[in-house]
Order: sequence, then structure tokens, then C-alpha cells
Amino acid sequence: GWKDLGYRIVGTPSVAENAVHPLQLAARSTTNTPELMYNDGSQWHSQPLPTTSGDGSVVLPAGKIASDPVMQVDDADELDVVAQGNDMSFYRWHVAPTGITLDRPNGGWNGVGIPGLSSVDGWLNITYRTGVLNDPETGCVEDPNIVYQLTQDGNGWGGFSRTTGSTHAYLAANNVGGASQSFLVGENAQVWNNADATDQWSQVTNKSNPFAGTPGAPIANANGYGLYIRYDGNDLAYVANSRSEERRV
Repeated sequence: GWKDLGYRIVGTPSVAENAVHPLQLAARSTTNTPELMYNDGSQWHSQPLPTTSGDGSVVLPAGKIASDPVMQVDDADELDVVAQGNDMSFYRWHVAPTGITLDRPNGGWNGVGIPGLSSVDGWLNITYRTGVLNDPETGCVEDPNIVYQLTQDGNGWGGFSRTTGSTHAYLAANNVGGASQSFLVGENAQVWNNADATDQWSQVTNKSNPFAGTPGAPIANANGYGLYIRYDGNDLAYVANSRSEERRV
């Protein structure tokens, strides 16, 4: 049966297997501090994620986060944990066997809600819905639901770009079959996909009934990817890229 681990959290935890530990969760505590819970194979442990970088250049405001954290496992089986601070900027914790480091991806201001994480050419990609009314690149006033991307590279966080995506919900992303796959429900209530963190989104469903909410993280299937999502009111549907498959479950 179920077991109470004894840790008190709010929101939704992010879970990863077979990375730094056999099983780990990133979560927001009841006081909105970021925490890492992990099972070392025999028992559970909890440790707070640092709120100041080692050199003191990055400080998490008030030591608290304003969104649920999300996690991505990189090519070295290490963890990246991303959440928004109280200043609505992104903060990233890299969890390795040698320790945990904190940095602040540049450009990620005024995001809304939970971002999607994926890995592109071995580097972390953050896909998120913006909350700003002015495009930081052009200064043009626009809908605050436009999707942006931040991409890590060898020099830090060099890739900051506006995409063609737009959504009123949150995003989901994952690495599937060696490729970055991001998904959102567009303003036409259909599912859209972005592969390998390009600036172009493609509509992958065309149904008369609407999809809603945040897609589940994509998972691999025999022909590519599949994901679960709310459909036609409160039904649960499975969407797959093989033959544009979609079915209620």
C-alpha cells in the first residue's frame, strides 16, 4: 500500500529515476522553500536546495520559490531542477554526485507558471509562457501568453528566443527517442508540438472537441511519442504521433 514519507509539501512534485539517486523528487515545502527528497535504495532523505550560489553572485529572493519545481535528467545522469523565484525569474539547481550548484538563467523574467524542460544537444532547454506585455527583443506590445525558450550552451545561457507558440495553459516537455519534445494546448484548443527546441510549433491534432489544461509529459511509444491530456470536458485522452492517433481512455 501507500506510505507516508513524512515530508510536508504543497503543489506537485517532480520525479526522476536512476539519476544521482535511484529515486528523487523535487518539491516545494509548505513554507515555499525548494527541497530535494531522495531514496538511496534503502531509505528516504530530504535536503533543502541551496538559496545562494557558491560565489554569492546568485541569491534566491527570500529563499522561496513561487512555482512548483520541474526536473530533467541530463546525458551524464545528473539532475537539473528549475523553479521560479518570488521575483518571477527562473532559478536552476544542478544536482551532481559532487554537490549542488545554483544559477539564474538570464532572460527568463516574468514567466507564468511551470516551464517545460528538455535537453538539446546535451544542454538544458527551458520552454515557458511569458507574462510580459512587451517583447524583450523588439519592444512590441503583444499577448502575454507567447512562448519563449532559454537554451544553455557552453558559455552559460546564450539562447533566448521567441517562438510561434501561444497558450493560456502551461507546457510539458521531455526527451523522447533522443529528441526534445515540447507540447502545449494552443489558443484553438488543439495540441501543438515543438521538436528539438526550434522556434516553430506544429499542430498535431485536429478534432472538433477541445483539449484543455496542461499535457502530461510525453513518453516513448513504438512509433515515437505519446501523451495523456484532458479532452472534451473532463475525459482523459491519449494522443500519439502514429497516424495522428487520439483516443479516450
